[in-house]
Amino acid sequence: MSAKKKGGFIRSLFTGEILMSMKADKYFVHIIYTFFLILGCLLLGYRIEQTFVKAERNKATIDELKIRNAELIYKVEQQHRMTKLLDELNKEGSDVSLPTEPPVILKK
Repeated sequence: MSAKKKGGFIRSLFTGEILMSMKADKYFVHIIYTFFLILGCLLLGYRIEQTFVKAERNKATIDELKIRNAELIYKVEQQHRMTKLLDELNKEGSDVSLPTEPPVILKK
């Protein structure tokens, strides 16, 4: 193709003359409709993928919160058992209480 023909082809591509020469003017509405349908499908797929990513992130957060909840419940249970034990010891008149100093480690 010569430079003149290349320039004419590019010009006709931008001005829409090439579509007119292919008799695409009567299908122009369908072409635009198809373009928007494809664009809508791509955007919808992207939104769905973002929703899945967000769900996975939330699932990880829920798992972390379940672990934290279990730890807190364990601490509360331990405190409840200790107070119950101390109440029983006090009821029996024992001098045993919670330690106030750290334990002494004996070495061999």
